Amino acid sequence: MVDSSGPCCGSRKKDKVKMVVSAAKDHGVPIRIGVNAGSLEKRLQKKYGEPNSDALVESAMGHVNILQSLNFNDFKLSIKASDVFLAVKAYEGLFAFSWDHPNSDVANCKMKGSGIGVPVQPAIMYEMIWNLLSVYAIWYLRFKLHPHGMTWVLFIILYSFGRFFISFLRYDRIWAMGLTEAQWIAVACIVVCLPIIIINLNYNNFNTFQLLTDKGKTRAERRRSVKKSKSK
Repeated sequence: MVDSSGPCCGSRKKDKVKMVVSAAKDHGVPIRIGVNAGSLEKRLQKKYGEPNSDALVESAMGHVNILQSLNFNDFKLSIKASDVFLAVKAYEGLFAFSWDHPNSDVANCKMKGSGIGVPVQPAIMYEMIWNLLSVYAIWYLRFKLHPHGMTWVLFIILYSFGRFFISFLRYDRIWAMGLTEAQWIAVACIVVCLPIIIINLNYNNFNTFQLLTDKGKTRAERRRSVKKSKSK
């Protein structure tokens, strides 16, 4: 691994950087971009006054831009600071950027860009809504499923359906045939569980007005109905 820590990629002339990149390509090794809070470029020190997360991120991205301009994408990033929280915050800011080089996760995702200011779908909110609807469906069909355990199978099916379609809106890596790993797992769950629940559906024991009659109620529900009738 070629080390380009500190002022290497920032202060060397471009022809010297080209030499380093050429050597890295010839030997098939990555270049390490190291940014240290104690040795930031003078222009960044003047701009920010003191080392902070923004300065560290700007320094790192400056080095990245240099290597990408030379069509070199095989690099690693390392940010160091004596203040642990400063280093963590800098890494958080660093991963907020989207890169288009082939080795980045972004290049393998369906949704390009997840950085600051890039609009994305509220997938988590969609999942919450779908899960609430699934809970309602499970509660409504709880006496229609036979034998015991089919409620769990129904949950797996509903969750898998939701995860499969919502994953099209998520920022996930493509796994195979245009689908993510989560989508393939969802497909497998649906293929296994759907025939089970279809075979075991008990239509005869289903009552449309199950919440208003004693048939199909649990013992606790029947007791509550008896108490209500006595109180009247």
